[in-house]
Amino acid sequence: MNDSVSRIGLRVQGFWSPTGSYYDGVVKGIDYERYTVHIRYDDNDDDNTVPWDKTHILDDINHG
Repeated sequence: MNDSVSRIGLRVQGFWSPTGSYYDGVVKGIDYERYTVHIRYDDNDDDNTVPWDKTHILDDINHG
């Protein structure tokens, strides 16, 4: 994870393991010991176990 992902409130796509797909959401927390991100997806589902390498920054994709 690069430093730009380490911001709470950042719009990202996160991997939702139950479906094996990526979905849009917002970073709500970061676990630096487990290298995971807590994402609240746009449909209000939450996942606090998304690995950093399964997270893509939407802000950079949309404005990059």
